[in-house]
Amino acid sequence: MKRLAVTLVLLVLVLIVGCTERKETPADTTVTGYPPITTDIKVGKVVAASCAKCHGLDGKSTGPEIPHLAAQNLRYLIFVLQAYKKRTRGSTPMQATTTPLTETDIVNVAGYYASLRPIKSTGKTLAARTPVPTTVTPGTAVAAGKVAAAACGGCHGATGQSPTKGTPHLAGQDAPYLATAIKMYREGSRKHPVMQAAVAALSAKDIENLAAYYSVQKPKMPKPRRMFSTKEWVKRCDRCHEPSIENPLYTFPKIRGQPAAYIAKALRTYQEENLRTSSMMHVMTMPLTEEEIQGIAAYYARQQAR
Repeated sequence: MKRLAVTLVLLVLVLIVGCTERKETPADTTVTGYPPITTDIKVGKVVAASCAKCHGLDGKSTGPEIPHLAAQNLRYLIFVLQAYKKRTRGSTPMQATTTPLTETDIVNVAGYYASLRPIKSTGKTLAARTPVPTTVTPGTAVAAGKVAAAACGGCHGATGQSPTKGTPHLAGQDAPYLATAIKMYREGSRKHPVMQAAVAALSAKDIENLAAYYSVQKPKMPKPRRMFSTKEWVKRCDRCHEPSIENPLYTFPKIRGQPAAYIAKALRTYQEENLRTSSMMHVMTMPLTEEEIQGIAAYYARQQAR
């Protein structure tokens, strides 16, 4: 039961957020070698005027249950804005705001917010009255949250700075927002099959502790680093697809020994959100280049099925 609880906490946070010329946004350079997303920062700032009432023109939220957008993951911002526009993610205000936006508007406004310097959290508790302890003292919410969050580092980073494109940074977000987001998955108002199943086992205290820990972590501007190797991508894939992993709540296909052409085709269809349904796989495959897809497919095709 304890092992299952740890697994559930991991899955909660796997998926729990002004230049004049056109250029690649700094936040899109976390892994070099990927096709760059070209954004127009100046145009994005104009579009952001319609977002400023809640998210601020500087990317700092105007309320404790609203996320900061400054320095957030570019591809994640694009993904969620598209989801609100398509009504696949619930929030009446966000759906209304994104309805008139074109795909170009979405890319540009995401690029604008991703290019801003990160916002430091106010460090408030869920009641937004008492400061969250900033030191990891045994017995505090932050200390308990750090223990719970240890299993989340593979996707969200040890301190909430995600190394994965399409996965949100959690560091520095206000605790009330983080807690609200998790509760929305639990209640079903925010759709995501894995998240909805995962949050079912979390207590209110678990949620508060996780939110407290991530809220006091210092957000950073992403730094460029090298492109992932096939071996590193396979390590990520094996978190769910390794044959030795058995979890009765989730069903993941075994892909060792499958034809390379089939695996490559499946990865490409997951990249296109409307072709194959799995929000988790869509996020995981978004950053893959064709060369990386071929490398992953070839690796698994060479493995013995088991």
